[in-house]
Amino acid sequence: MSTCGKCKRTLKDPRSIERGFGPVCWGAVQAEKRVDPADESDYDYRIDQSDTPVLVITDLNRGRLSVTNNIEAILRRIAANEEIDLKTITIIYKDSESFFDGVHVSEDGAVNLFPITVTRSLIERTTNEQEAIQAVRGKS
Repeated sequence: MSTCGKCKRTLKDPRSIERGFGPVCWGAVQAEKRVDPADESDYDYRIDQSDTPVLVITDLNRGRLSVTNNIEAILRRIAANEEIDLKTITIIYKDSESFFDGVHVSEDGAVNLFPITVTRSLIERTTNEQEAIQAVRGKS
């Protein structure tokens, strides 16, 4: 006689016996295995509070999925953790090449990325966090 590996009830169905779990427990085991897409990227973040809040995300570039390619999942995770409205906070991120990009979340939840540029002798992308924050706040 076989028992469920989770709840220890007796298994009668041949498929359940083969799996080692009853149908309800098997569903629970499968759900536990699902990975949050935000866990597929290596990133760090903080909220700069020096003026109006700016969410600053940094791609740690450890060889997994980039922030650029996983931005929606990362933003959902941060919004839930910090209890922030992504449509009302300014967002920037440092990409894997150390350039800062802006992130805009529209009213319908669509995410748009844009390069942050500053003017020195030429208009160029910035790798300086404070320049990026000033640029998105409109103070450059």
